[in-house]
Amino acid sequence: IEVNGYPLARIEKMSKSTRKIGLGVMGFADMLVKLRIPYDSDDAIALAEKTMAFISNEARKASVALAQKRGNFPEYRGSVFDDAATPWMRNATTTTIAPTGTLSIIAGTSSGIEPLFAVAHFRRALGGKTLPEMHPLLIEIAEKEGFFSEELAAAIAATGSIQHIDAVPEPIRKIFRTSHDIPAEWHVKIQAAFQKHTDNAVSKTVNLPQAATPKDVERVFLLAYQTGCKGVTIYRYGSRAHQVLNLGAGMQENRIRKKGEGVPSSPDAIARMLKNLSTADTKHNAMRMGVCSECANVMTHEEGCLSCRSCGLSRCG
Repeated sequence: IEVNGYPLARIEKMSKSTRKIGLGVMGFADMLVKLRIPYDSDDAIALAEKTMAFISNEARKASVALAQKRGNFPEYRGSVFDDAATPWMRNATTTTIAPTGTLSIIAGTSSGIEPLFAVAHFRRALGGKTLPEMHPLLIEIAEKEGFFSEELAAAIAATGSIQHIDAVPEPIRKIFRTSHDIPAEWHVKIQAAFQKHTDNAVSKTVNLPQAATPKDVERVFLLAYQTGCKGVTIYRYGSRAHQVLNLGAGMQENRIRKKGEGVPSSPDAIARMLKNLSTADTKHNAMRMGVCSECANVMTHEEGCLSCRSCGLSRCG
């Protein structure tokens, strides 16, 4: 806070007057796999609450200790901590679940509190060759239990999921459910479990299938509100122009103008068609949804951000 460079004087003033920081987590999904706990389970919710409660309590203790040495944050008076029960607090906030796209790739773990985006994917190697790459924990379990093979890795990489592969035992399939395998309500429940012990917002994406309706989106927003989430991000598969990320055959492409189909001749219809075509191409020269601008590999949508597991590129906003 003291040595950081600030773009504007008023931002520096506000930052130093509240001294907000945000300790968080990453690798939650990998931890669940190691413990053999399904992401969409009550045990996962209990572990999420226990983990974040511990981090929050320890962070508050450290902030109290700093305040006793250096004083409370300047805006302490009138804050939620201005109470006899909390006479000391160095930081107005101490926890947040921030995006960890690049950090998680460097650390070799799952991002933030997100479930696994894909259990396997194709990584682009030198010379343009693509190779199937499977999650290291799945490789470890598969080799130990005797069902690993290169053919299995390729089959999983084709869709990113193992839920349809009979060669993988059912108990293993349960702990390796990906973000697209997990029902939307469980995405929100896990987010709410972490939010319960987090000062700031929680960075998390609720992945919805391509067939999701406005009513499905409404249910997610209402559940997020009812469970105390400070915000929620929704991504419906296939909803962005130029999406190239493909998790299997799935539904057919919904083209603006189908082959062999004429365009109505009325001015209003032509105007609507031109508008659709122009807005579909607005990101032609920008980073396309699903395609990494650095290595042209698959981008994943996690924590409200786009991340490339192949080269490490991560962009938010």
